[in-house]
Amino acid sequence: MELTFQKGLYLKAFIVALLLPLFVFADEPSSSSGLNSSGSVAESNSFLLDLVKSKLIHEEIDLGNDDKSGLSREKTKVLLPREKILSNEKVPMVMLLHGYSGTGLSQAWYLKILEQLNKKKFILVLPEGKLEKRAVLGKKKNQFWDANNYCCDFRKAGEKAKGPIEDIQYLTQVTEYLKRNYPVDEKRIYLFGHSNGAMMAHRMACEKSEWFAGVAAYGGTMVQETSLCSPQTAISVLQIHGTNDRTIRYKGNQSPRFTHPGAEASIQRWRKLNQCEAELVPETRLDLDSEITGYETETFVAKDCSDNSQVALWKINEGVHTPSPTAIKKTFSESILDWLFSQQKR
Repeated sequence: MELTFQKGLYLKAFIVALLLPLFVFADEPSSSSGLNSSGSVAESNSFLLDLVKSKLIHEEIDLGNDDKSGLSREKTKVLLPREKILSNEKVPMVMLLHGYSGTGLSQAWYLKILEQLNKKKFILVLPEGKLEKRAVLGKKKNQFWDANNYCCDFRKAGEKAKGPIEDIQYLTQVTEYLKRNYPVDEKRIYLFGHSNGAMMAHRMACEKSEWFAGVAAYGGTMVQETSLCSPQTAISVLQIHGTNDRTIRYKGNQSPRFTHPGAEASIQRWRKLNQCEAELVPETRLDLDSEITGYETETFVAKDCSDNSQVALWKINEGVHTPSPTAIKKTFSESILDWLFSQQKR
């Protein structure tokens, strides 16, 4: 299979690089704040300019605009490693789901996943959530995933839409397209999401477990209603969560406005769904956040689960919902990808 690059995409990436200082991540469920850490704008521009120079963006896919919601969606980007994928070779695929108000490219930059693309040789897919119909009180229109009934259609775009927001259908279409047109190892397809994207990853695991070998959810938990998660097959799940997360709280939130289970409750539910006989046991501590002293992240895993699946919890002590870009260490995505790639669908 010969993979050719589309030259027209690099100019778009360059333009995005110039505009990326306007990019924001949500700090609270109903609002967002800009990236204001030292050097963040320069780093983001450098990231996207690297995409232009290295020709990693291989294709843009126009999917997800055929539902009846009337809400628009940007094209999905497919990134390939620099090293050529051989005609007889199958490689893992990672679908990265951005947070509320983010984009696929900005999320990839923030989590420092680009260098891992070349180091670990996999296909990186960057889907995009639906765009809110209109800005409110002068604020920008944000992209979001309709992950559950509390996040993150904050401006009620779905209620005002002409039909349902079909995020599950869209992500399924993207996965099918990649399986047909790229050398994807179908036993090694993964989801990795942050915040609203993590919640969407949980939802995909609940409704399309047969498609994926593993899911990594950073700063986003399962749906509150247990009846809404009935996976057809076992699926490995990694929950990464900061104990000082004030947006999606580590211990959960039972307020009427924003009800969700905590990180530990979510992973215990997955332990039961995957029929794990063993309890979670501690493993090696990790250093994922450069602004927290020492090896701040405790790791726990239950391995004796159905179909050789695992469930794991990485507890980032004193970790927040959206650390500054300089706090995210290069080992962050590397460690998560190592865990995902160790999982394989039977």
